[in-house]
Formats: sequence, structure tokens, C-alpha cells
Amino acid sequence: MTPAPPPPRALKERLKERLTLLVLALTAAGLVFGVPSLRRAPPTAPLRPAARREPMADLTLPTLAGPAWTLSQHWGHVVLLNFWATWCPPCREETPALVRIARDYRAAGLDVAGVALDQDSMNSVPPFVASSHIPYPVLLAGPSSPAAGAVQALPTTFLIDRQGRIAGITMGTLDEASFRRELERLLREPEGQKETVSENMPVSIADVTGGAEWSLGIKASAGRPAPPNSPHDEGPPP
Repeated sequence: MTPAPPPPRALKERLKERLTLLVLALTAAGLVFGVPSLRRAPPTAPLRPAARREPMADLTLPTLAGPAWTLSQHWGHVVLLNFWATWCPPCREETPALVRIARDYRAAGLDVAGVALDQDSMNSVPPFVASSHIPYPVLLAGPSSPAAGAVQALPTTFLIDRQGRIAGITMGTLDEASFRRELERLLREPEGQKETVSENMPVSIADVTGGAEWSLGIKASAGRPAPPNSPHDEGPPP
């Protein structure tokens, strides 16, 4: 005997359940955003040899607190520049590690700044910054800013040496233990002579993106994050 088809209501509930699971899977994989989010990066790669480091393009962005923040004003210090957004779950997950790192190494010469790529940053970013007790400056770039073209995935963290050169890039959530080891090596390096870098100078970092050409600077044109008002947006954390 052929089994009777499930009643319409039961069928609808089953389809709804399957769609929900699919959306959850895609969200976990970071496929529902314009810039994919990466859950976990492998252990932090060793720092680039000093001779292979390229100068970081200068940038100036407004901060959540108001005054502008300019990268070149921090040369002479090691700089950690973290690109993130409140709608990116891995970004939120790694924030406590960044807070610990900022506090532990500030006296050693580390300057940390977070670049928020939220579209409605003045509404979505302050509650998260307050609840996470973020002690470092939060820069407001937004999805239409040229700075948004600097990254292919969120979160992405740049380590910049005292000469203003890119010493390392981590795509995905930081592995805190290995990141600290490389950071401590970088902090022990001498200051040396600073590079002269123009704000309009693009910086190719294809060697850390599997050969894909993209640049950091005013001329950058890589993919930018989708506005967080899309149907798949999780919105700011509670």
C-alpha cells in the first residue's frame, strides 16, 4: 500500500526546519555576507623577513570617540590593525583576545586599532564596544570607504612593524597563543629607519592571499562587505 502523503502543515514544518538548518550552515561558513567571515585561522604564520616587508599605505579615519586616527602618527610603535564588523560572528568571538593583547603589550610599544566596517556604525558599534570593554580606538570605515577594499574576509588583522611595514597578516579568528609569540618577536625588533609612504600608494599583498591581487590604500578596489541590512544579516549582538 502506498503511504499517505504527510498533511500540508507537517510538510510545511519539515521544509521550514530544513531551510533553517541550511541558513545556519551558511552563516557558520560565512557565506551569507559580501565579505566572508572566517571562523578560525591556523596558528599565526612566522613574521615576514624584514627585507620582504612592504610599506603600509597611510590612512586616516574618524574614530568612535571623535578625533581622527592616522596610521603614520603611530610609526615607531608596532601597530595591530584589526578589520571587523559587529555582524561578523568570528569578529565578535576574537574580541576578548584582542582586548587582552592590547592591555598586555601597550607598555611594550603596541598600538591597537579596530576598523569597523558596519554600515550603520554609529548605532551598531557603540553597544558592542561598551559591552566588550574595548580599550583601543575604534575607527569607522563603513562598507563604502576605500579602507573596506583592503580585506577579502573578516576578521583580518595586520601587524605593522615600527618602520610602518606589513610584518604579518592573519585572516580569520586569531590563534592567540601563536599570535602572541610572533607579536613578542616583532616588539623586540629595533625601530630602525621609517619608510616614506604616500597615502595614495597601493600595497600589494598577493603573497599572503594565495596569489590573488588586492591592495591596501586609497586605490584599493577589492570586494567590500554587504550592508548589514541584508536579509541574512544577524545585526548587532544583543
